[in-house]
Formats: sequence, C-alpha cells, structure tokens
Amino acid sequence: MGKPLAWPLCALLVTALLVPLPAQARKAPKRPAAHPNVATAPIASLAEHPGRLRNAAQQALYRKDVPAATAIMARVLTAEPLDGFTHGLLAQALAYGWDLGPEAAAAWGAMVEQAPDRPELVGFWALAAREAHRDDRFLGPESAWYAEHTARIDAALVAAPPAARYELLLARRSLLSLVKQHDAARSAGLEAFALNPDGLQGRLSAMIQGRIDGDIASSAEHCLAILAAEPWAAEACSTLWAAVFPDDPVAAAALQGAKVRILGAVAALEDRWFADPVVANELLKFRARIKDREGQTALRLRVEAATPGFQYLNRSQWWRSGAVVGQPYRAMNITTSKSQELPPTERLAALKAHWDSVPPEGADDWGLRRYLVAVAEAAGELGDRALQGEALRARLRGQPADPEALLALAGFLVAEPGGQDEALRLVRASAQVLLDQPWDPMAAASRRQRFSDHVADLRSGLAVRRTLEATLGTPTIDVEQVPSTVSTWLGWADRATDPLLALHGCLEGLSLLPPQDLDRLSDAILESSLERFRAAVPALDALGLDARPALLAAAKARARERANREQSGGKEQHPFVGKPAPEFALQTQGGVELTNRNQRGRVVVVDFWATWCGPCIKEMPHLQALRERLGDAPVTFLLASVDQTEDPVAPFMAQRGFGFDPAWIGEAGMKQRWQVRGIPSLFVIDGEGVVRHHHQGYRPDIGEVLEAQIRALLVRGDR
Repeated sequence: MGKPLAWPLCALLVTALLVPLPAQARKAPKRPAAHPNVATAPIASLAEHPGRLRNAAQQALYRKDVPAATAIMARVLTAEPLDGFTHGLLAQALAYGWDLGPEAAAAWGAMVEQAPDRPELVGFWALAAREAHRDDRFLGPESAWYAEHTARIDAALVAAPPAARYELLLARRSLLSLVKQHDAARSAGLEAFALNPDGLQGRLSAMIQGRIDGDIASSAEHCLAILAAEPWAAEACSTLWAAVFPDDPVAAAALQGAKVRILGAVAALEDRWFADPVVANELLKFRARIKDREGQTALRLRVEAATPGFQYLNRSQWWRSGAVVGQPYRAMNITTSKSQELPPTERLAALKAHWDSVPPEGADDWGLRRYLVAVAEAAGELGDRALQGEALRARLRGQPADPEALLALAGFLVAEPGGQDEALRLVRASAQVLLDQPWDPMAAASRRQRFSDHVADLRSGLAVRRTLEATLGTPTIDVEQVPSTVSTWLGWADRATDPLLALHGCLEGLSLLPPQDLDRLSDAILESSLERFRAAVPALDALGLDARPALLAAAKARARERANREQSGGKEQHPFVGKPAPEFALQTQGGVELTNRNQRGRVVVVDFWATWCGPCIKEMPHLQALRERLGDAPVTFLLASVDQTEDPVAPFMAQRGFGFDPAWIGEAGMKQRWQVRGIPSLFVIDGEGVVRHHHQGYRPDIGEVLEAQIRALLVRGDR
C-alpha cells in the first residue's frame, strides 16, 4: 500500500435545519452526557487531535491549498479511518480540489463492493455522490442518484451495528439537507445523537432542535459541552443567537442568561487558544456569526500579535471562487454589462467615458480586463484601430503571460504595416504559455468544466495559433503535443510534474480503453496510475482496500461522463424530461383556466418568463412567429409569468403587440414544483401529459428547434 496522503472535507457544521420537527421525532435525549474535557488539557497534547486537524484541513481548503489539506487529512484518516465527517471532506476535496466528482463517487462504489460487511461505507459512498452532484442545476428529491443512495442507506440501516448506524444516519442527514428536506434531515441527526450522545455531529442537531423547541437550557448545555470537548467547533454555538422571544420575557431572560454563560466560556477559550491559529480562527468565526465586531476585533489583534502573518479564513464554500472586481474598476464593469444591448456607436461612447481611469501599467483585475476586451471589440467594430490597439496593449500590460491577451494583440498586428514579425513572436509565445499554463480545477468547477473540456480547449487553441502562424512564417507549433491516445496519455502523465495533471492524464488515458480491455490490464502497466490514485484517495489505504478496482471504476466513470457530455452537448437534462408533467391549474389573463386534464390530447408549451427578463423578451417574437406558423394545430402556449404581481403582464403584451393570453402563477410553489432554476425556462409536453423537451435560457434558433419538436409530437399523436 502507498503512503496515505489526506483529503479535505468541507464541514457542514450547522446545516440550516430550521423547520420544526413532528413531536414523535423529538425524543432524542435532551441533556448532554459526560464529555471528555479537552478545554483544560495541555495544548501541546491536542496538536494532533482529530477534531483540530479537521479544522486545520478545512482552513487549508479555504486557502485553496489542496495538497496541504490532503496531508493533514491523511493523518486524520490514520487515526479515525471510519469517521464520516472526514470522508465527506475527502469527497468534497476530490470533487472541487481535483475536479474528480463522478470519478470519486464511482471509486467509492467499487470500495463498497469490496467490503460488503462494512455498512458504513454505503454512507461514505453517498457522501461522495453528494459532492459529485452538489452543483446539479436541477437538483432535488426527484434526482435519480439521490433516490438510489437514499435506498442504499435505508437497506444498510436494517442490520447495521450502532457505530455504522450512526454514520449512515449522518450520511442520510447530509443527503436530505442538500435537497432542502430540513425537517427530515434534522430527524436523522437526532436519531444519530440518540445512538451516540458524545458525537459532535449528532450533538449539533440536538443543539439546534433545542433552540427551535424553545428549550434554551438544553441547547445551551449542548453548546457548553461542545466548547469543552471540541473548542475548534465553537462557531456552531452561534445558533443560539438566532433564537428570539419577543413576547415571552421569561424565555427572553433565560436566553440572555445562556448567552452570558456561553460568552464566558468562549472568552476563556480565547485566553487559552489565541496563539493557536487553527482554533483562534474558529473563535473569530463565532464572533462574526453573532455580529460581535468589537469582540472579534479585540481577539484578532491578539491573534495577529501572537502569530505574525495570520490570515482570517471564513469561506465555508471554498470552491466558489467568484471573480472579485476591485473598487476602482466597478463602474467600468457595470458599464460593460449595461452597454451590451446598445448600438455600437452608443456602446463605445459609454465605454470611453471610463477610458481615463485605465492605469498606464494595466492591471490584473477581472473587471478591468473585461472592460478592455469590450473597448477593443467595440472599437474594432467601428474601425477605430488606434483605440482598439491601445486597449489590447493595456490588457497585455496587465497580463503579460495571458495566452489569449497575447493572441488578441497578435491578431491585431497581423493587419498593421510591418507588424507581422511581432505578431509571429506573440503567436508563438501564446502557444507556449498555453501549453505551460497550469490548470486550475477549482476555477474550472465554477464553470462546470471538466478536464476533458480543458484538454479540448487546449487542443483547439493550439490549432488556432498554428493556423495563424502558418500565414506568418514556418509552422513550428505542434498540436499533437496534447496527447490523444491511451499510450501517449499515460506517457504524458509519467512526465508531468504536477500530480493533479498527472492523475488526470492517467484517468484520461485509461478511460479511452473499452471496459473489457481495461479489466485485463496488468498491475505493472497500472503501477504508476495506482500510486497516484492512492495518494489522491487516502481512504483506500486507511480502510485497507485494493486501489485497482477503485481506479478502474473511476476510469469507466470518466468514459461515461465524456459520452454523456457529447450526447447532451454539455447541457444537463432536466429531470422531468420523459416523466409526467407536474400538476398545473392556471387562470389566464383572459379568464381561461388551463389544467393538465383539459389540455390532454394537445401539445402544451409551458414557458416561465417575466416582463423584466431580457432573454425572455428576446425569445417572445420567436414564439409568436412559431404560433402563427402552426396555425390551427392542437398546440397550447401557456406563458406563465413569474412577476411579483400580475399588474405588468397584460400591459406588457399589449404594448409589444404579442397575441398570447398569458397567466400569472401568483406563488413560488409552481416554480419549485417544476424545478425552474432560471428563466426563460420552457417545457414541451406531449398529448399524454409527458414532458418531452426542456430548454433553459435564450437561444436565437428557439423557434426552429421548437417547431421541429412540436411537429414530431403532433405526427406521433395522430398515429
């Protein structure tokens, strides 16, 4: 077995389980059992405490230092190989740190097959699937993967021993909270607490339930027990500050007394732990959650004095690395967005109003870069080559190693007198930077982009540069530097110095083999791939499992993902496609009631839209033209407005001259039932009431696409 390196977990310390439970679900013990008190143990003896290490790994993830988090998590797994929280953190790191969500989930499935006598592994598999699907656009209880893993957990619970049952219940809680079934999620947490009153995760559910029930004494005792046994989880105690009793002075006084006790315990921990950056960070988070800015500032000054260079880390969703626009460039960024719909002359005039704010040296700021790209495009469209060139040069000054900035300026210089030599140099520099540029899977995750898409972009980018280079001089750019076969991928992985890219190279190469050939590979051929995989998934060594089945399962999962993306065009299919449409009963502005029942036998186009939605307005003329082309065909257009009130709907239609009789849904429940995640969101339902197609977002050919789909359904309905 290889040496275990470790993996990160994003703690779901306090999931927002705020819906009251039924009375029968509230029978978990109210008073905490005795807890091992670490609050007074020597700090040096707690350096390797698994709880503290988990927080240290989390903080490494907040810094996006995945290798450091991995190394820390390996130590946790060595001490606690069956801790579900750790395995959940590992799954999260694999999904967002290495962009291996589907592959990791498949690997866990192979682990479960190896060890059918370990029911807790079913829960860990569910946690891996949870992370792989966390960002699904149409996530909900209807999702097939959710139903499958819920059923597996239920089956494993039947005969599971107490320790395994505890982990399975917590896995169930995690799945339920992801799909916003908060009442049931908290119930699972309370069941886990009843099994193990000393477990942190179960105790968190009990603490929240006490606050919701108004049993502040119980909730406070749970909090104090956490502070005594798990001081690095102090942030969780902020849940009591969400309790309010405006009409009950006795309860309000009890709450105030509990807060005083908790603040006293936290202050004692601050005096003890301010020099430990791991625990101090969690104490700072507690102060932030209760909005105690004065207390947070005072503690932070102590921490920074004791630990020079201390960085406060407070990003619970570390993978969401959204672009941050610097203050000087926010107006530029806003104008860039608002000017997109303006005619070219007006757009350039609006953009030029900010031109004097561009610093001479350029700047590596997302908002400024976006602005300079917009200026260059608008100037080029209007033939202002002087401004276009200056905008491109300013962009490159701020990002001298950006392959696209290099290529954009090269493309401009091609048409300049005497600019061909400089253009050729820039093209070749751009190609080399593109090859050498490290891939950031966390940035890719925010765009739902997988490694194979990254490789495709790299290959197509080199091809573009090679074509331009060929018109300027002797071609030197080798598009085949990006591997495409099994052997070249595995060789590329062996030469790669970045362990992340090396592992992806192994999986990419193996995924190109047919499953039957993959299963016949010798261990000698797989040796380096297995070593990399064990390093990325230290749970294998911690659990004493064979890495080979897990690696092969991951490679097969990658092949399936690639095939699915190619088939769907990279878009996620709505879960209602192929299923009966949810019930609807809407009154149109003209007083006509439309329901599932009275529309049977007709094709129904349900379009969720709003009068304030630009893409919806763009789509409307296409729907109008389509309706006219269909004539008297049995097709109903149900335009369901999601405006806050129905007042603007009819005037909008009249003013624009659209001939639809729209409906106003009047409540958010219909959007939720139909899993509308953005508008326009358009469903095509056949005569049997089954959803056959779904389109989200505007597309200029929507009329032609819908017409082909509708006519095919009409022909099928005539048979």
